[in-house]
Amino acid sequence: MQDEIFAFYRANKVKRNVMQIFPMEQFAEALSLVKNGKAQGKVVLATNNHKS
Repeated sequence: MQDEIFAFYRANKVKRNVMQIFPMEQFAEALSLVKNGKAQGKVVLATNNHKS
């Protein structure tokens, strides 16, 4: 099933509707958009997995 899902993705048959990507530090802003019904798509929180 996973292969089928990725096949749809590669064929551009899956649409991504990302409104905005927020860094984790702006979690409150992102949550506010969702809670107030102002998100017109996905609100994504980005993490920084790089180690210094």
